[in-house]
Amino acid sequence: MTLIATTLTAVYSMRIIYFALLNQPRFLPLSPINEDNPNLTNPIMRLALGSIFAGFILTMNIPPTSMISMTMPPISKLSALLVTITGLLIAIELNSFTNKSLTLNYIHTHHFSNMLGYFTHLFHRSYPLANLQMGQHIATMLIDLNWYEKTGPKGQADLHSSMSASITSTHKGLIKTYFLSFIISIPLIMMIA
Repeated sequence: MTLIATTLTAVYSMRIIYFALLNQPRFLPLSPINEDNPNLTNPIMRLALGSIFAGFILTMNIPPTSMISMTMPPISKLSALLVTITGLLIAIELNSFTNKSLTLNYIHTHHFSNMLGYFTHLFHRSYPLANLQMGQHIATMLIDLNWYEKTGPKGQADLHSSMSASITSTHKGLIKTYFLSFIISIPLIMMIA
């Protein structure tokens, strides 16, 4: 499975390189985007160089704890390389088939006989128009229904119930308290004046 995956990786990598880099590009020769900003490239360069030098220094200064045994046979070592080369050859062969394939130029004639008369022109105009008009009619009816519910009897009932609830909250039988505060405040005002 690993060798097949390696082969397919080589095949699609070769095809990407071939079709993306070796043909005529489909974009302008001068790209309007400038990605050479040093604020973007310098940190990445420092990170890459620091990783390379730190890895080199660490591997040179830390001795290995055990000897690495080289027990793989040479055919196992070379199989990945052979499979990659095979995949590249398959990709080159596929690319040559792609370039040599015949392109048939069909003549697209639009005549009365092959267009089923005027059936498509009539049917493909009237049926979508009827669907769109029906959808607009339903949407208009729903909007009118919602406005009627909000401003009509249901809306008025909701409005009056909320208003009556707020008005009844002010009528809590506090007239005795108000009257007592009035009776106490009048003599106090007379004594002060």
